[in-house]
Amino acid sequence: MARITLITRHLGPEVLTMAKSLAAQQNEVLILTSKDNSIPPHFKVPIFTPFLKWNVLEVLRLFPRFFSQMPDVVHFIFSRPDDEPGVAHWLLAQMFQPVPRRVIASSFFHPPSKMNNHLNKFKLQEFLRNCHVVTHGAHGHLLQMRRLLPKLNVPVMEIIPPLAEIPSNIEAAPVSDTLRLVQSLGRYLVVPGTPEDFYSRAKKSELIFSEPLQILFLGSRKESRKADLSCFHLGETSPNDLFYVLQNSSGLLLAFSDLSVLELQQYSTWCSKTKTPILARPSQNKLSPGLVHDAKTGWILEDDEKSLRDLLLLNPQLKTNKKPDEEPSFNLVDSTTNTLNRLYYKAILLRS
Repeated sequence: MARITLITRHLGPEVLTMAKSLAAQQNEVLILTSKDNSIPPHFKVPIFTPFLKWNVLEVLRLFPRFFSQMPDVVHFIFSRPDDEPGVAHWLLAQMFQPVPRRVIASSFFHPPSKMNNHLNKFKLQEFLRNCHVVTHGAHGHLLQMRRLLPKLNVPVMEIIPPLAEIPSNIEAAPVSDTLRLVQSLGRYLVVPGTPEDFYSRAKKSELIFSEPLQILFLGSRKESRKADLSCFHLGETSPNDLFYVLQNSSGLLLAFSDLSVLELQQYSTWCSKTKTPILARPSQNKLSPGLVHDAKTGWILEDDEKSLRDLLLLNPQLKTNKKPDEEPSFNLVDSTTNTLNRLYYKAILLRS
């Protein structure tokens, strides 16, 4: 298969899961990261920690050592909100750009921050000009990047949500802020994205969401378009927090969110663990077959707001007929890895 080098400042569970799943598909995977990262014991993918300052001198020193045998793919991963391309990333991308049939990929798990600064915007743009594949953690992040850099032309852009295997201690207590927020709510629906994105699709949603049903948005809070006492914002969250939030909710409302197939599968996997019903629109169930088995794992809202109003009148507690042992038939890790491999080879063909 392919030789893949993953380059990341932070060695989080999403990076480790990506490396392990790529290696499981017979790829030759290597991770380069910061010196202050601790390497997990018994991890089979080789991990090297050559970076301390992520500067030009470090790049020039490590290049002959780690890239004497050119990898097929150099994949930069930016896994935290404040994690942005720096001079080391740009120089490495510049050094690989002229090599034929080699692919430079980047994954941004969060939307770009600090982009009101023209210098930061310029640095991001110059780095991305070298990339052949760019993935974003959510559909909204991709749209934000396109608005930020409308003239940017990357051959392959896709949505791949950050994927971490659900840890064995997932039922551990959430952080105190999340715990306090959830305990302060009554019955609530979880909605991916921000109120701005939501209201752009659900024009009449104000008529639906009044006491006692509230909305908890998973997206980061922006400037609110109006005061709404029934809406709350969680922002970026950990797996433990997301598990707790979904487990204590009345349902996950996806019908008014623009989501990729991998995002839909990711939410379906989490909801199968937390026994949370999903409310989706018909096109989403076609995009990800099996997302909703009507009345068993959730409901398909054929007529948007009207269907939701009718459902809440007939079944205000959103009780499903799902059997306890029913689980989704797809493997989310395999689906994500297959998508990533497809993007790599598509870019390699474009480079040929």
